[in-house]
Amino acid sequence: MIVDCNLGIEIDIIECDASIQKFYKLKNKLDVKIKGRGGTLFEPVVEFVNKHKKEYGCLIYLTDGQSSLSIKPLVKSYWLITDETCIVTG
Repeated sequence: MIVDCNLGIEIDIIECDASIQKFYKLKNKLDVKIKGRGGTLFEPVVEFVNKHKKEYGCLIYLTDGQSSLSIKPLVKSYWLITDETCIVTG
């Protein structure tokens, strides 16, 4: 995925499977290589964003959708599902 952040915005990347694995900021154009590790839980990222909601305008979640969600994000949320067999519930 190529991300271009030359619009004067910062993008925080949070890589998560069953827990948050990696957190970093994108400030320039770069090639992002994110690999799946299985055991997806949405809650760690949603809890993090909810805790810091004043810092975030929205949440964009890229996922295969193979999990459920027991809490609601408190910011505008966009779910980009990569798997047509998505089973997100909650």
